[in-house]
Amino acid sequence: MASMMSLRRVGVFGAPRVAPRVLPVAAPCLTAARVPARGALVIMAAEKGPQRMDAAVKRAKLAVERRERNKARKSAVATRIKKVCLRLIRATCS
Repeated sequence: MASMMSLRRVGVFGAPRVAPRVLPVAAPCLTAARVPARGALVIMAAEKGPQRMDAAVKRAKLAVERRERNKARKSAVATRIKKVCLRLIRATCS
């Protein structure tokens, strides 16, 4: 009897270790009735991520971003040109 006791696998706190149950990946979902036992290993399939963006939608989105960036750059250049022209006029008049 002592030899059989030494062969038995022992888990935490001396309790007999129970092999974990593994649910198949194709399981639709866990319901309240199918909650796995304590210490069980649960493997679930990942949900589908976001779909790839359509090429035309992506081009349109990038066009809007570029348009806003170009408008800001063009406005900044126009402001600097106006300031330089005003300084030149003031410098030549005085």
